Amino acid sequence: MAAAALNSNGATFTESGNGDFDIVVVDDLRLTAGGNDIVLKGNSGNEYGRLSNDNQNLIIKNITSDKDISFVGKDDATDITALTLDMSNGGSATFRDDIYFGGKLTQTGTGDNKFAGNVGIGTNDPDGELHVFGTSTTTTSTGAEQLLIIENSANGTPGIYGIGFHAQGGYLQAGINAFNLTNGGANAHLQFWTRNTSSEYTERMRITADGEVKIGDANGLSIEKTGNHIFLRATTATAGEYWNFDVDANNRLNVINDNSVGVYIDDAATSWTGTSDERLKNINYELTGSLSNLQDLRAVNYSWISGSVDKNFIGLIAQDVEQHYPEMISEDRDGYKGIRYTEMIPVLVSAIKEQQSIIDNLKSRIETLENS
Repeated sequence: MAAAALNSNGATFTESGNGDFDIVVVDDLRLTAGGNDIVLKGNSGNEYGRLSNDNQNLIIKNITSDKDISFVGKDDATDITALTLDMSNGGSATFRDDIYFGGKLTQTGTGDNKFAGNVGIGTNDPDGELHVFGTSTTTTSTGAEQLLIIENSANGTPGIYGIGFHAQGGYLQAGINAFNLTNGGANAHLQFWTRNTSSEYTERMRITADGEVKIGDANGLSIEKTGNHIFLRATTATAGEYWNFDVDANNRLNVINDNSVGVYIDDAATSWTGTSDERLKNINYELTGSLSNLQDLRAVNYSWISGSVDKNFIGLIAQDVEQHYPEMISEDRDGYKGIRYTEMIPVLVSAIKEQQSIIDNLKSRIETLENS
């Protein structure tokens, strides 16, 4: 068939000679089926698709069961399948490469969304499998900026937010009145790490499955709460040794060790009380020679060699005290000696009693001399 002008606008309908027809128009090409579908058939005459509408929307139909719908373009001379709709899998969409959304992405079905590459929200160059970047100034009623919102209202109560980590890693969950960080595995811990400038990671704190808080790492300082008690111990200390911080029914704060020995401060008091009940003690002997021993102690005014504060203090020398009362001396982790000054009070009491005995003896001798 030779080329033929079909209307005054210069449109042509030409047979190419191999069964194809070329339609050339200088304006819109309109295919009208009187409100019915436009049917697409193959060489065999079998229908494989339709163009339809519902009076508002363009509908592309694949009539053959379980056959895909593909959108193919050219990249130079290569066919590129940009999008495939898998009809054998409920119409799931597979994109060949990057996907850019200028507006909202809304899922109305219940199927899974799967991405083989990185997903960027607010960024065209995601650095990880999920990279969320935002500059939003939209805030909640409490003034917090909303960057990432994950909400679960399956229980009928909207406003429950949560992030779950796979492989029993744990969960982040925020409700109306609480924020929860939960470990996922049985008997697992919550661990907190930091990274230094050399990209080396160090554990700084953990909360064990038993509710203990360990400062440092698994072998660090252990804090455990039981009832109204807080137990504090070094993990490397002898088993069963700890310090117990306790507030009793009288609002008294107690700091005692595993042998119930320590100090406490009463409600509204301004000084500590030391445990001193005779029922808790094995008394070895009463102090003697205290007055003479005190003569060997140096009472000094001093300042700290490495002190950052230019201030003077008054005290004793630990090495002097240790010569007579080693029980009062303790050493810190660096081997420096310290004095438990409150334990000097019994020595002073003993020395005063000895001095009073001397005074009483002298008074007696004076009275004898005066009466002779």
